Amino acid sequence: MQFTVTRIILSLLLSVSLIQQSHAEELNNPSRHAQSVLPQLQKFDPAVGFPQIERILGKPYKDVGSGIYIFIYNLDDSTTITVGAVLPKEVFYIRRSGKGLDAEQLIFEKHRSIEQRGAAGKQQTP
Repeated sequence: MQFTVTRIILSLLLSVSLIQQSHAEELNNPSRHAQSVLPQLQKFDPAVGFPQIERILGKPYKDVGSGIYIFIYNLDDSTTITVGAVLPKEVFYIRRSGKGLDAEQLIFEKHRSIEQRGAAGKQQTP
C-alpha cells in the first residue's frame, strides 16, 4: 500500500515538473510563427532596442557578424529574420528574406524615419 502511494506521489511530482519545464521553455523560446512575429517587428521601437527583439524572437539561431552582431532567426514559413546590432540596445536593421519572397524585405533601418520605412516597403522592385 505504501509503495503505491509513493508511486502516485512521484508520478504527480514528475508531471508537475514537466509542466513547469514546458512553460519555462515557452517563455525562453517565443513564437517563431511569421504571422505573429512580423506585426510585432514592424512596431519595433529603437528606444527599447535589442531587448525588444529578444522578447519577440528569443535567442538567435546563430550570430554571423564580424564587427557588429548579425543575428539570424529562422521562422516557421522558411524565411529568415536578420538583425544587425551593437549590444545591448542599438539595432541597425531588421530584414526578412527567404523562400517565397521576391526580394529582401526591410522591416527597420536605424537611419530611416517611420515615413521613409513605409515608403520603402511600398516601392516596387524592377
